[in-house]
Amino acid sequence: MTNTTKESAKRTAAQFNAGSAVIAKAAECGKVTIVSAICALKGGMDSYLD
Repeated sequence: MTNTTKESAKRTAAQFNAGSAVIAKAAECGKVTIVSAICALKGGMDSYLD
């Protein structure tokens, strides 16, 4: 997995908060947690990123 792939996943996760006031408020209240992750289509293994 390349750094480009990891950074893309992190940016996409960050856009959920930035793009939706509803999601941002739910995350702020602790109702949801937005995390970045990568799922390999071959084998289905998930990798959660910090």
